[in-house]
Amino acid sequence: MVVFIFLCGLIYSMLFNKGPCLNLNAKQFSNEIRTLVEPNYLDQAQYYFKTGKGEYSEHDLFLGIRVSVLRKFVQCNNQISLTECIKLLKSRYHEERLSALFLLIYHFEKGNEKDRTAVYELYLANTKHINNWDLVDSSAYKIVGVYLFDRSRKPLYRLAK
Repeated sequence: MVVFIFLCGLIYSMLFNKGPCLNLNAKQFSNEIRTLVEPNYLDQAQYYFKTGKGEYSEHDLFLGIRVSVLRKFVQCNNQISLTECIKLLKSRYHEERLSALFLLIYHFEKGNEKDRTAVYELYLANTKHINNWDLVDSSAYKIVGVYLFDRSRKPLYRLAK
């Protein structure tokens, strides 16, 4: 009964961003998002992101979680440390990397100047894991773009190569 009540609270929190949120580490976060998998959506995601042999994302692995569901989950479970975010960013699963980027955006937007610099530097240090167009499109303008808005654009030229 207690587990049922806890799960109802978690589902309510995920859907409406209200109530208690969980303070998870990367492993717990990974386990929790696997409960959001939609097996029927996996084929769509793999087709959309061109994961077939010889295609753009041939080696990208997907779990089958819709971005809207992932965003809601991240909204409620955003208290993950930067260290844990980077563990997620290094995941072999696309949805975990995307979640990590949503979390980095949260830390960047809520942080002070020191926090923003830390997130920006972590982002640049881990670009090899931001390896698909949607990962870049979802995060670069919110972290790199905002950070460099009134600074030198030289880092952009390095990233463009």
